Amino acid sequence: LSQDSIMVYAFLIHSLDSPNIFLSHFYTPEGNNTLLLQRQEYIVEQVSKDCMFRSECDHAVYGGVERYDGTVKHISAKEGVFRISISPSNSSLFSTPKYVLWRRALGSLHTIVCEPGENRQLAANFLSIFGKILADHFKLLVGSRSGPTAAGPGAGPTPEMFMRPEEVVMLLQSYMPNGDLLFVSSALAKHIKGTIVA
Repeated sequence: LSQDSIMVYAFLIHSLDSPNIFLSHFYTPEGNNTLLLQRQEYIVEQVSKDCMFRSECDHAVYGGVERYDGTVKHISAKEGVFRISISPSNSSLFSTPKYVLWRRALGSLHTIVCEPGENRQLAANFLSIFGKILADHFKLLVGSRSGPTAAGPGAGPTPEMFMRPEEVVMLLQSYMPNGDLLFVSSALAKHIKGTIVA
């Protein structure tokens, strides 16, 4: 596929409180050039800043006298979207503006970087279901309960998943082939799951 035909620029899974990147997949020649590592770091840094900002706003509105201190235990934001504009600080990393959508899942942040023309509603839909797909594949609990075996927003990263990155990539390719966003209905999800199991 040519770069012009690909609307999803990248997909990443990274940690909440440190620059650990568990999975990074870029779909364009630009994304995979010699500045790949700097590009990853820049995206993760911007997502972390947006997550912290939204959490700070949440605490300002709902936290009463409790003051947000920037620590992981006080991160309340569950999802967000923002635009990367081209500036002198990032012009070597991106040739065009990008939209970034992120969502907390399985104790980490799942991030999609889109071209401006992408259907961001489909991207948000993908983020909302992909954590559940991973949880189902790795037989994890899905819910809001915190703890080492929970897959909700407060759970810690799941060792089984990150010890088997090739399976995460297989699922990513099955549900978002070559960076092409699909509308994943429950019927399509079952069909894809059946082909993977088979």
